Amino acid sequence: MKSAFSFLPRGFGSLLDYISPSAFDVIDWTSALKKSGTVSRELIFETSVLRLKEQMGPFLPTGVAFTSNKRTQSHDREGQQREIADPMGQKLLEIYFLQIYTGQEVFLDLRKERFSAVESQEITWNPNGLWYKFSDDFIHGIRALYKGFYADNEESLQAGLLQLGLCSTSMSTEAKRELMALLEGHFGQGKSAPMTFRVSHFMNSFDSLFLFLKKHKLKLSEDFLFLGVYILTLYMHLESLGDAFDAASAYRLGAEKGAAKWAF
Repeated sequence: MKSAFSFLPRGFGSLLDYISPSAFDVIDWTSALKKSGTVSRELIFETSVLRLKEQMGPFLPTGVAFTSNKRTQSHDREGQQREIADPMGQKLLEIYFLQIYTGQEVFLDLRKERFSAVESQEITWNPNGLWYKFSDDFIHGIRALYKGFYADNEESLQAGLLQLGLCSTSMSTEAKRELMALLEGHFGQGKSAPMTFRVSHFMNSFDSLFLFLKKHKLKLSEDFLFLGVYILTLYMHLESLGDAFDAASAYRLGAEKGAAKWAF
């Protein structure tokens, strides 16, 4: 099935090489293929980047700014990476959650080529046209899932799982325990301590989740494919930094800014 996506530009298509083949057993691949065409056109022509930057600008973390430069110097020059790894990594996590909680339209590409840091320690972000608009149901489900995990809110967690299609009302208690173990394995210790991010861990945990869903005959929205791309680029960048980062505090910042936005 993955071969059907071979027409995609490399900046997007190469990311799908990391997606487990089992994903295409549970994701609506026909819709995913159609949406991928739209995403690819945006990546090539970048028609909406300025609009999305203006939309996202007020919610950027302190110390992060968009750059108008077309070419962005990445931050991995010798001797500099260790110096800025901690602020860069933490800001990346904050950006991840801020986009989830403040809108439906998300810049998907958080790879290191999109960021740079200057001597003032300000981080500049030059997003490309790789963006996606999540559906209402999906984005609310993701927010509920993260709230359930990071805020220890069982009601929110169960609501998020149902809304995302990760479980069903008829699922057995044993299957639900298996699902929760898979999710705990994916999130790791991020709720209580800084955690390291490894692409191999992301791939293995998502593969296990997709196999579980296939076993229980559950189907997912095509939005899951693009969430996977978003998480993958985050993991790629964080792994390159080589440190542990505080996902829980980044979640809290995103949730708080999201709550402030939707209060008006």
